[in-house]
Amino acid sequence: MIRVLIVDDMETFRERFREVLSSDPAIEVVGLASSGEEAEAIAFKQRPDVILMDVVMENDRAGIISAMRICSALSSVKIIMSTVLEDDETVFNAFQIGAVDYLLKNAQPDEILTSVKSAYIDQSSLSPMISKKLRKEFVNLRGHQDSLRFIINIVRVLTQVELDILLLLCDGKTRNEISHIRCIELSTVKTHVGSILKKLEMKNSSEVVKTIMNTHSLDLLRQSIRH
Repeated sequence: MIRVLIVDDMETFRERFREVLSSDPAIEVVGLASSGEEAEAIAFKQRPDVILMDVVMENDRAGIISAMRICSALSSVKIIMSTVLEDDETVFNAFQIGAVDYLLKNAQPDEILTSVKSAYIDQSSLSPMISKKLRKEFVNLRGHQDSLRFIINIVRVLTQVELDILLLLCDGKTRNEISHIRCIELSTVKTHVGSILKKLEMKNSSEVVKTIMNTHSLDLLRQSIRH
């Protein structure tokens, strides 16, 4: 059973998250909090497995500050930051303090459930490896926000197979070579490449590779591979 604490200063969102999460028999909502201070009190008492933490509550950084305190005291707790808008500052701050993922408040029910379950088993859309690297190199990466945001988006939206193929493209491999390396049909490679382009909203693979190279993101992208 995954024990979840929901934190949001708006009852509408608290109840929506509670309704979605309670619909899954594998999840138990162990608390509802409306402020950072209340979240800390409940977290230290209930010791939930996952906390869905609002960013802006009694002040603009209430969620970030509470998440930082909870992460420091309860290392096993997985925190997912929830926000209305997917802005860079929220993403950077969330990973800096130890959050494993972030979720938009208008996310679909299946996205909410997947995010919580993935966080619980350390397989959130951003793998533990890349999350740790982002936190470790935050000071350096903070000066290259475009690079960081681009990589976070890639890792969130692409499947593991698509990430593998993207790296082969970055290594200069042709579709035919990728077909032989991966032992799959050429048509399958083309399908995966098409999916990559659609998800990243780019016209062709050359544009994707060029962007990765221009933002000096290749090394960080390699860290996202999970085998």
